[in-house]
Amino acid sequence: MPRIARQNSSTGIYHVMLRGNNKETIFFEKEDFELFFSALKKYKSACGYTNYAWCLMPNHIHLVFRERNTSLGQSMQKILISFVSWYNRKYGRIGHVFQDRFRSEPIESSDYFLRAIRYVHLNPVKGGICDFPGTYPYSSYAYYFQSGKYSDSDMIYNLIRKDEFERFHFEDNEDRFIDIDDPDDHKFSDSDFVKTVHSNSTCEQMQEIRFLPETERKQLIKVLLNRGADIPQISRLTRMTVNQIKRDGDGS
Repeated sequence: MPRIARQNSSTGIYHVMLRGNNKETIFFEKEDFELFFSALKKYKSACGYTNYAWCLMPNHIHLVFRERNTSLGQSMQKILISFVSWYNRKYGRIGHVFQDRFRSEPIESSDYFLRAIRYVHLNPVKGGICDFPGTYPYSSYAYYFQSGKYSDSDMIYNLIRKDEFERFHFEDNEDRFIDIDDPDDHKFSDSDFVKTVHSNSTCEQMQEIRFLPETERKQLIKVLLNRGADIPQISRLTRMTVNQIKRDGDGS
């Protein structure tokens, strides 16, 4: 099966996920985690990227990553080659450490950006590793809230105060982003989304959905949900809020 083209982000910001080959463990001990983090730092200046958030789970990795003077793909290639070279030498192994290429989804709005970071930080809690994200040592949560100012936090704190951002992590939510147990292909792709909108409305741009008459907008949201779109995808492409999508989808 041919690879699906990666969706480009107009902001240059992505949620990135990598998983161990066959979902096997990547990080066996503290040194393994530290070496991947070192590879992230090693190429930061040369490639110019920003790491807004990260979480290194035992068998997969989440990043909220902004490309700048080097593309996401080129930056990730440098990081992974560096880590895998060291890793294979340490464990006397050959072959793939990670399953296929990394997966990514574009982040186009401030709301989606903040929710993606929350999702990354709460991954250890979701995975049953800990009860509180601050106790997990291999994520950026502690860098934001327990170690003083984090060097890549400026954009976030231009959007939300630090105390509000910390509380935001513990609000009830139904965030869903790409993760280790997802199928390789999205059941309802962004191109499927666009085709459905074009065939069921007069909208040319996805963000126009927000300004449709209420009855027409609600009908379109219901069609999208019934076809297989999920709430985070609708929010990302239309920039509607999650609560508005839920209201429209319920018909209330």
